[in-house]
Amino acid sequence: MIPPDSFQSRALSALLREFEWSAVAILTENSEYGRNGLLELQQIATRNDWTVVSVENFQTSTDSESIDVRYHLQAIKVKYLFTDL
Repeated sequence: MIPPDSFQSRALSALLREFEWSAVAILTENSEYGRNGLLELQQIATRNDWTVVSVENFQTSTDSESIDVRYHLQAIKVKYLFTDL
């Protein structure tokens, strides 16, 4: 069973607070579940004055071996390097 979006978003925000991070990049699957979790985390980030440096989505597949997020991770890295934090 997959936990509700709100549980994951609250857990991620607890990690941000624990490590005192003020910026985050979000990589999520392009599905209703991923989009809802993204919206929830973006709202939490806004309330806490955290910067969302980048948002990247990847297509889901029934074959988890075929999911390759390297392109998206590279895009996040490039966006982070050119962000003035």
